[in-house]
Amino acid sequence: MYKRQTLTNGPYIRSSSVADLLSKERSLRSAPAAHPAAVVSTDTSRTLESIIGEVVQQTVAAHGGNRAAAARQLGISRTTLWRYLGKIEAGEPTDLT
Repeated sequence: MYKRQTLTNGPYIRSSSVADLLSKERSLRSAPAAHPAAVVSTDTSRTLESIIGEVVQQTVAAHGGNRAAAARQLGISRTTLWRYLGKIEAGEPTDLT
């Protein structure tokens, strides 16, 4: 609201101004997150588990360690992401279930 107030010329905030601002905020929130360019090896001898592990690690790194944002981008729950990361750190296979 402060931002809208500083952009208003008069003493009142118009409802149309608030509606415009809310519309812009909604569109930003509903827009899909930009996917950083994933650099995944195309080596066909790799297992799916190793590819998943690499993508998970790259996504977390691309979000500066923010696991919630990484999970959101990957389309998985934070719990699933933490499970993958725990298995990666333990050297266990990251099964798909």
